[in-house]
Amino acid sequence: MSRAVIQTVSRLIDYMTGAEVDNKQTIDAWLTKDSASLELTIRLMQRLKDNGWDYESQIVEHMDEHSRSMSKTLYDRAIDFVKGSKT
Repeated sequence: MSRAVIQTVSRLIDYMTGAEVDNKQTIDAWLTKDSASLELTIRLMQRLKDNGWDYESQIVEHMDEHSRSMSKTLYDRAIDFVKGSKT
């Protein structure tokens, strides 16, 4: 799994848990516009939790094949949103 995917998902999780994120307004706009990505983020967080993640540990330690696939999908959707919002 690429570093970019992990960073993007980590930022999403920080956003969802109320932690400070640099690009909060962009994430707000994306998840407001793309409710499927919001739902996928919630499902990913639940999957990670089911795999033993506790909000303090690294998400990579708790990823399985399905959560890696979900993460990649979220990354791709985030990139598509950012590219589309710049045009």
